[in-house]
Amino acid sequence: MTAPRKLARQKPPEGIVYIDDYEAEDGTVSPGIASRVGVTPSTYRKWRMVGKGPQTFPLGKRVAARIAVIDAWIAEQEQRAMAPSAA
Repeated sequence: MTAPRKLARQKPPEGIVYIDDYEAEDGTVSPGIASRVGVTPSTYRKWRMVGKGPQTFPLGKRVAARIAVIDAWIAEQEQRAMAPSAA
């Protein structure tokens, strides 16, 4: 049995997400940075320390990213995966 994922207490501003998922007022869970890129928040924090993953910035005491930046990073990863490898 796995522990439930930690949810952010405060909703981020429009178009911005924090590392952790957060619960909206209607009870639905909105994905954070880590969920959007398919890793755990802990893994994403490790990636951040080595400069991997989408660009983030401090927003108060939280780490945040623009959703458009995350989507662009995911698209870039897809393009790299689809590109023919140089032999």
